[in-house]
Amino acid sequence: MKNSMKKMDKSSKRAINLLAILGSTASTIALGVAVTAILKISPALLISGGSLVVSFLAGVYSKDLAKSVRKLSRVRRIFLSYSSQSEVIAKELSLLLREKGAKVWTAKERVKAGQSLEQAIKQAINDADAFIVLLGKDLSPNVMYELGVAQAEHKKIVPILLESGQVPSDLRGIMYVDFALDKNKAFDEVVKAVI
Repeated sequence: MKNSMKKMDKSSKRAINLLAILGSTASTIALGVAVTAILKISPALLISGGSLVVSFLAGVYSKDLAKSVRKLSRVRRIFLSYSSQSEVIAKELSLLLREKGAKVWTAKERVKAGQSLEQAIKQAINDADAFIVLLGKDLSPNVMYELGVAQAEHKKIVPILLESGQVPSDLRGIMYVDFALDKNKAFDEVVKAVI
């Protein structure tokens, strides 16, 4: 079963997840109807009790439910991390990802004057489906911070090596995209990895 799930495309997995949610909802409704008939409980009391249980579970599982709903939606949220020296490539990649339907977040575009940079970055990384980091010769402290937050949040990280050189030790266990060899091929790899 696990092997067949791995081979399925994303839309098939989403359809299966949606069917599972619908099946769970239908079985819960059927159970409620059966309990009402068997115990001769008034429907209003059953609905009231059921609403209380659903509200409690929604509160307990709201973060997980939000993540599941986001995964079922087709819009991918991407956090793009880069140093100022990589800004031209970052803009080009951001435009490409947006053309493919992704919602791309960069600090330069999204953080407003007076807003807490640290808070905005943490929230954006937490909301992201994937984290792309452009690796140039020198990594700024901001890029290193963002990378640390992404790792702490267990995000999918897609490193892009812009110039031949060493991958930071934090990322040595992650397959990277080599931009130095072929820009178009690298962009294609990134799109396949995150969309």
